[in-house]
Amino acid sequence: MPTIKLIIEYDGTRYAGWQLQDNACTIQGVMETVLARIYKKPVRLTASGRTDSGVHALHQAAHYIVDDVTVPIERLPAALNYHLPIDIRVTDAAIVPDSFHARFSARQRKYVYVMRNARYNSAFYRNFTWFYPTREPLDIKRLNAYAEYVVGTHNFRAFCAITDMNRSKIRTVTRSSFTRRGEFVYFFISADAFLHNMVRITLGTILDLYRRNASPDAMLELIISENRKNAGTTAPAHGLFLKDVIY
Repeated sequence: MPTIKLIIEYDGTRYAGWQLQDNACTIQGVMETVLARIYKKPVRLTASGRTDSGVHALHQAAHYIVDDVTVPIERLPAALNYHLPIDIRVTDAAIVPDSFHARFSARQRKYVYVMRNARYNSAFYRNFTWFYPTREPLDIKRLNAYAEYVVGTHNFRAFCAITDMNRSKIRTVTRSSFTRRGEFVYFFISADAFLHNMVRITLGTILDLYRRNASPDAMLELIISENRKNAGTTAPAHGLFLKDVIY
């Protein structure tokens, strides 16, 4: 019974997130429908993590187990893409060891959040960037002064949705930094795993502190507080991309 790993990219705009839901169109639901068509039986697909409604992926990893390799592995991406809608693409497929698990084998997840720091909104970028106009261009050095406090092993209870079901809120963040390329500001964050809404709340909090001209130490105080009410707003979903998963 081979275990097959897929790499998937998707535009999350019209989907209610990754996870299968009743009466909602999800990435997992669409993928499993297509897999069932190819294998002529139900197939359960497990991802590295569940992206929320409106969140995109450049490199989502997922796996499934089947009785037999119905389609040669080198032709599998093309076979899946033939049936998939254009906003979901399988970019790679491989047979992996039976011990592989898309979620539990992952050592690191990488996200990038894209903001468009310009005067006017765009007809073309509106589904993939957070339009964030400011009187003066965002100061990347100041933003990074807040962001650097996120790096390390912390209890991120203040930076997750109250609906998060993880028993432990402790996570290890290995990167948290901003860069600018023209009118686009990118927030890169990597960790062993993420809590529900953790990336979006972290970004929203940094921007709230920036607007208030708060001391960078305020970011550390918020982390230590472990209180969601002390942290900032949740950034919109549509600027967030799952960038990579490391095994």
